[in-house]
Amino acid sequence: MVAVHCKAGKSRTGVMICALLLHLGGDSGLDPSLYQDPGECIEFYGNKRCRDGKGVTIPSQHRYIYYYKIIVDVGLVMPKPRKVQLLRVRLIDVPQRFFANADGQGIQVSVMDHA
Repeated sequence: MVAVHCKAGKSRTGVMICALLLHLGGDSGLDPSLYQDPGECIEFYGNKRCRDGKGVTIPSQHRYIYYYKIIVDVGLVMPKPRKVQLLRVRLIDVPQRFFANADGQGIQVSVMDHA
């Protein structure tokens, strides 16, 4: 089982679901013919997710689904993540309202390691 969600659970979620369907292809346990064509994935997702059938509607998101299909077909793999060191944060032309709020707090920056 896979759970994917964004703010509205449509477009960004749809991009990831369509990429997953293309990635799994026939290994999904579902009808493999649905998951060979990006357009069919987009249509399938839209019909399952939205009453009007319009799940992924933004052209750039459509393009990225098609780009991912090329990656799957060519057999490219993503590079391994690498650790980087954050040396400094420089803020330029920050509006005055960000320097202090009612609590006397200003800008807060958190750096986390999600490894």
